[in-house]
Formats: sequence, structure tokens, C-alpha cells
Amino acid sequence: MGKIYAKVPKYRKNIQKVVKACLKKADEGRLQIFGVKSKFQCTTTKGSANFRRHGASKNCKKDGSYGVGAKQANFVYILKKEA
Repeated sequence: MGKIYAKVPKYRKNIQKVVKACLKKADEGRLQIFGVKSKFQCTTTKGSANFRRHGASKNCKKDGSYGVGAKQANFVYILKKEA
């Protein structure tokens, strides 16, 4: 997840707001996959690249069903199209 497509530092302390802001930007850009890195950076990769290559990270923070990656980690979301 090397490409940063947006930054939302004003929500850095609110995991749910960061994820929702990144989701909105991902939807606007018609992305299929996005991640949240460093608690406020919205990241993506081309197509459906294998983002699992490094396995699960211990550097993620969760709030219920929402999560963000801390330093050097991405919490990844895959967008599903509605039928």
C-alpha cells in the first residue's frame, strides 16, 4: 500500500472519522482497496495487489470494527460493489 491518495490529520485522534474520510476519498476515486497508515494517511495500491505479503501487523489501532495502521503499518479495507 505504497501510494498515499489523501491525508486527514485533523482526525488523527478519532479512528472512526479517519476511516470514514478515507472511505469517502476512496469512493470518489473509485478505488477497490484502501488502507489507513500512520493514523491519518489514506493509502492504496494498484488493482488487487497482494497486500497480505507481510502478514498481520501489531502496529494497528482498533475502535470497534474500525481500525488504522500506526507507524509502518496499513489497516486495509476492500470495497465491495453492491449488486
